Amino acid sequence: MAMFMAGLAERVFQIRADSDQPLPFCLGTGTNSVYIPGHDLNWGLARWAQPLVNLLIDGVMGVVEFQCGRVLGRRYFRLQPLLPKPFALDDAAAVAELIEYAEQVNISSAVSWLSEFFG
Repeated sequence: MAMFMAGLAERVFQIRADSDQPLPFCLGTGTNSVYIPGHDLNWGLARWAQPLVNLLIDGVMGVVEFQCGRVLGRRYFRLQPLLPKPFALDDAAAVAELIEYAEQVNISSAVSWLSEFFG
């Protein structure tokens, strides 16, 4: 996603916001909804390391997604479903569960967008 935004920045003066030319359809890996409970989380660096890395990565992705949406308007679409529970990126044992979930995701808005621009 960050590479996509970097490529867009390279072309920012070549692309007009009102252009009819769509840009690539972006497929995400799903969003993990994470909540860190508690009020006084004085964990220290060792315990904050893993949640902090995930928060930073998700934050960067959110900023890039926001920027693409603002610059490109309706010509930008990202399919990024909210996952039913957190999954580690390297959890091979979860593949069957993820496939089952993916088969239930409503992709009608993605199909509509693809039909409009590539129909």
